[in-house]
Amino acid sequence: MATMYFFTSPTCSPCKAVKPVISELTEDHTNFQWINIDITADPGNITKMYKVTHVPTMVAVHNGTEVGRHSGTQLMGYFALAKRLSSTLPR
Repeated sequence: MATMYFFTSPTCSPCKAVKPVISELTEDHTNFQWINIDITADPGNITKMYKVTHVPTMVAVHNGTEVGRHSGTQLMGYFALAKRLSSTLPR
């Protein structure tokens, strides 16, 4: 199963603007595991592991390998990443 990590911070205004899009994507792409990561409270150091340096950032992982990422407030990039990953997964 593919995993989408969405990195955010409670003080990040752009993250708040992007969250409704991420909610929509989680409903549309139930074939992914969706994990929200608050970078200020990341005890597993997933933020470091994927070298996330700014938020909002979405990282797509399949079979343990990063296969794509999108950062920032350009909303279509999040849709494009989910669509691209979805098209590569078995049905």
